[in-house]
Amino acid sequence: MRRRLGPLSRAGTCAAICALATGTTLLGSGPALGEPAPAGHRAAAAAEVHSDLRVIEAEIDPVQPGGTTTLRAVISNDGPGETDAGFAVTVRLPEGATAVGPFFPDNCHPDTEADDLLCHFDTGLPVLRSASVEVPVRVEAGLHPGDQLEDGLVTVYDPDQPEITHSRPFAIDIV
Repeated sequence: MRRRLGPLSRAGTCAAICALATGTTLLGSGPALGEPAPAGHRAAAAAEVHSDLRVIEAEIDPVQPGGTTTLRAVISNDGPGETDAGFAVTVRLPEGATAVGPFFPDNCHPDTEADDLLCHFDTGLPVLRSASVEVPVRVEAGLHPGDQLEDGLVTVYDPDQPEITHSRPFAIDIV
């Protein structure tokens, strides 16, 4: 009795015969065992992998004149690598707003040279993880509903890419 082969069986048989004839393996392409790979097929040297820290959120609730609200900023590491080194975040508040504490992380402190708030994260940040900054903010009592305090800015400084900074602006609405 003669058995008929379907198209997939014929292709598999052909691949096996071709592999035997050329000395290659069925599961991969390239030279047979014992032969060096051509230059174009050799494994590339491991590339240096960096973190990619970004400010993905900088939100603050509206506030009444003279009131207090909280800035919440979220920093993420979009990878492909993690940063083992610590990183820094600065918060520049708009004119008419003052940071009043307590802050998160609790090591945030005013940078007297730049009128900013400086926060340090000493443990680095794994890939696809986030870190938060929370800053209670008081606004001046002489403001009026409908005013907006502009030019707030949250910036992260990535130790793996010191030439690049990522920032996100924010504004405080007075209600």
